[in-house]
Amino acid sequence: MDENVEKARKALVYDLDSNSHVLSNPFGHGVTSKKIYLYLYACIIANVSKPDCVDWLYELYHNQTDEEKFKFECDVDLMANALYGFYDYLKNTNK
Repeated sequence: MDENVEKARKALVYDLDSNSHVLSNPFGHGVTSKKIYLYLYACIIANVSKPDCVDWLYELYHNQTDEEKFKFECDVDLMANALYGFYDYLKNTNK
């Protein structure tokens, strides 16, 4: 696994362990949101597939309620699709 991906994963695990209140709404907390974005970015740069990248996030936040999980997964899918899609666009247009 890429070193930057591992660092981003450790930062998210530490954030969740030390701030359990972020479990219910990770994107509602600025620092946690930034860590999720940085993790997604690290995955893209390290050529980690989108399914592998987001599945790890889903597993990390598996203790959410059904409603929290649905919202979180929608938010993650939106961010991952946007970031991976933009990266693919740039790569394919040689920018």
